Amino acid sequence: MPSREHPVGSIANIVCGYFAEKGIPSTVHIVTRLDRDTSGLLCIAKHSHIHHLMGIQQKKHQINKQYEAIVHGHLSQQEQSIIAPIARKESSIIEREVCEQGQYAHTDVKVLQKGYCQDYPVTHVRLQLHTGRTHQIRVHMSHIGHPLVGDELYGGNRKLYIFNSLCLFGNDSSINGKSNKFF
Repeated sequence: MPSREHPVGSIANIVCGYFAEKGIPSTVHIVTRLDRDTSGLLCIAKHSHIHHLMGIQQKKHQINKQYEAIVHGHLSQQEQSIIAPIARKESSIIEREVCEQGQYAHTDVKVLQKGYCQDYPVTHVRLQLHTGRTHQIRVHMSHIGHPLVGDELYGGNRKLYIFNSLCLFGNDSSINGKSNKFF
């Protein structure tokens, strides 16, 4: 979505332009969002009623979101659940942190492969979100000592910036059990 710091170039701007170009009389209703510099699937409704219905599905956990990421270090557990509340960091309008007063947040992590990048240990992980807090994956992975490669805000090393974005990819989204794979 456009913000004070980024008023143009957002997905919402692009979709509005597409709707105008195609003569679609609609506004943008983003159902599922991605952090800036994250690639993957988005769900966008053309109509507010559908947006409302999909919001209900999200609350009932009928919309499933999976991501893959490259994180620093080698995780010691093959699978784990991170259940840690997240709140806005008092000293920042952008950054979040694990905090007792925060909102409940739950992320499942599964190791897919361990390796090295420029002699640094890295791990390819699959992440399943059970909640949708702002920066949830980034905060949770940093909290357990394995920030995303390229994520300077939460402790990732810029030297290992493999892509021109975070090493975080939304790769699977399902609605009512129907999968929509990205790669």
